Amino acid sequence: ALALYSHTILFSNSLAIEFDQALANPDDVKNAAIIGRYSAILDHEIGHMKHNDVMNRFAFMGMIAGAFAATQQAIIHMGYAPWLTNKLEEAALGVNRLKYNMAFFVSWLSFTALSHEASNWYTRSIERSADEFAIQHAQTPSSLREMAQWLSAQEKLNLQWVLITGQPLSTGLIGIMRQAYLRNKLLKEYINEKYAGNGAAQNTQEFWDAFVTWVMECRSDDANFFMKTLFASADHPSADERAQKLNQAADELDKKLLSEHHV
Repeated sequence: ALALYSHTILFSNSLAIEFDQALANPDDVKNAAIIGRYSAILDHEIGHMKHNDVMNRFAFMGMIAGAFAATQQAIIHMGYAPWLTNKLEEAALGVNRLKYNMAFFVSWLSFTALSHEASNWYTRSIERSADEFAIQHAQTPSSLREMAQWLSAQEKLNLQWVLITGQPLSTGLIGIMRQAYLRNKLLKEYINEKYAGNGAAQNTQEFWDAFVTWVMECRSDDANFFMKTLFASADHPSADERAQKLNQAADELDKKLLSEHHV
């Protein structure tokens, strides 16, 4: 599901069909779970619309682009390349051009990494805000718990993907380096523990299944750290964080409904 700037919520075709079929028979236990889960998703997307998150994100990214342009001007006019101030004609020649290109490349690389992390931080903040909106407008505790359970299952799938394929979830330079380093360190730690450092047949499904299970059980400090930081560079809060908050909200809603019933 996706909230668009035109106050429209886009549902995937499969999600919309499943939701529609469940609504046709809401008394069925399985359908009730589907309705609860998708109602929480719908509330989350409505939260994005209420907070005008799409346009705010455009504005935020525009600020980042403006800051990048200002940085490049600073390179030219404020000391990184003072020789360019009055000698622009020399910029195309020899060492002056090399200095300028190096300054531009370093600033571009640094700014790309930092802007990606800033963008992810901002996106995580608006996702948390949309989660809060969904929590505030939840009608039943079961809808929150269904959503929490679905999120936890998604995080498990993402974790398995990263550990088995070695492909990072983040496209940011910092995220890729962090995930690759931790995964390789865990793999070496697992082989040392299970195979006494003698190596293992890593081309078998059994090996990778056991490795994923080992990491998920957090049997080492490295595994704990990996579990906590895997999604730090992703553009959404971790599913574990969101699921925990949803379950806590469901417990509070249970208590509230129970007290209102007794009254």
